[in-house]
Amino acid sequence: MLQAKAEVHGALEAARTVEAEAVEERRKLRERERLLETQRWKLREIEEDLAAKSNYFDRVVQAAQASQQDSQKALEEAKEMEQRANEKLQEVERRRKEVLEKEQSLIRLKLDITKEEMRLDKKRQQLELVLPKLSFDEALTLQPIKDVIDPKMLIMKLRAERELEAFVKP
Repeated sequence: MLQAKAEVHGALEAARTVEAEAVEERRKLRERERLLETQRWKLREIEEDLAAKSNYFDRVVQAAQASQQDSQKALEEAKEMEQRANEKLQEVERRRKEVLEKEQSLIRLKLDITKEEMRLDKKRQQLELVLPKLSFDEALTLQPIKDVIDPKMLIMKLRAERELEAFVKP
């Protein structure tokens, strides 16, 4: 019996040791479970933070793309405006050149008319020196009457006025 008692006592001691080990193992498992749960919560927080950052960056990228599209559209509009301004500038420059050419033409015409008037005045003066003093009736027949309108001069004057009006009005 002693032997049986010793065996029972040994078995009890072994059972207590196994039980103590099992309790220690359960405690370690609970501790690991707590650590795992804590890590799981931290991972969820990190995931949520990453999802929020991802959403934020998606919105930033969308805003940047919209801004880029707006900038591109504004650039295209600015280029179109510049093109229209250049076309208008070229048209103004072309008209300015036309006006200058017409002005020069009118100046040359006026100069020619003035030269012709001077030539005619000189001839009249020469005729007055050469011809004896005439009676009033004779002088009227020889001198051009200033009240009579020369048709060629009238036509030239009307053309010049029309051309001048055409450049002033547009």
